[in-house]
Formats: sequence, structure tokens, C-alpha cells
Amino acid sequence: MNSNASVPTSDESAALLAEIDKWKSLSRTNEKRWHAASAELDAAREEHAARGEEAAEQVRAEARKAMLAEMGPRLVEAEIKAQAAQAEIEIADLRFMDFNQFLTPEGTVNVELVGELIESRNTKPLYSQNLGLGRQGPSYTIPALHSSRALDARYR
Repeated sequence: MNSNASVPTSDESAALLAEIDKWKSLSRTNEKRWHAASAELDAAREEHAARGEEAAEQVRAEARKAMLAEMGPRLVEAEIKAQAAQAEIEIADLRFMDFNQFLTPEGTVNVELVGELIESRNTKPLYSQNLGLGRQGPSYTIPALHSSRALDARYR
């Protein structure tokens, strides 16, 4: 049997060890590159997700603003009617009222301002209506005016 074929010489073993070290070094380099690329990919994904969330939040805010711009006057009208009903007053015509003046800058109903409107419409008389205004009804009778005889017979 040939003993030279199975046992490497010192030059061959040095070359094999050098080849092993070379591949280990390349493997470590590739692993470092893979980790760097993975970190870069994760950072890009996070940035993309953050931008997507930011864009979604912006779309939500714009949709809310548009909805409040459209529905705000109707909400104000409903609030006016509700507060008027609670105060037991009747508001006859709301067609010519600018409901936008009752909206806050955020687009919500300014309930305090609506309350001021209702209070201004809920006017009570300044003076009591049953004092000092003269005769208010038949509290006394004049006998000559309320006679059962005919008028021509009274003066004969």
C-alpha cells in the first residue's frame, strides 16, 4: 500500500490549513456583510412603516376635517334645536343663520356659544305683566252698562 497517498506532507497540510483559514475568513466577512445588510433592511422597513403610519394619520386627519366641515353646520343646528327644546322656547327659522360661527377651529360645536344664543332668545318680560297696566279683565262691573233692560228703555 501506498502510504504517501493517505497522509499529507507538511507542505500539503500547510496549504490545506491556509485554504481552511481563507474560507473561514471569507465566511466571517460574508456573515458580517449579511448582518449589515439585514440591519439596513430592518432600518428601511421601520422607516417605511413610520412613513406609512404618518401618511395614514395625515389621511385620517384630512378625512376628519372634511367630515366636520360638511357635518359641522348640521351638528350646530341639532345642538341649537336640542338646547331650545330643553329651554322650552321655539326658534322659528334657522334658514338664514350662519352655523359656521358656532364651530370651534377644530370643527366641533361650541356649546357655550349656542347656550348664549338660546339665552338671548329666551327673553322674559322686563316687568311683571300683571301690575299697573290698567284693567286686565272684568274684575268689577258697572251696573249701568250691564243692565238687562234695552238701551232705549234706560234713558226714558
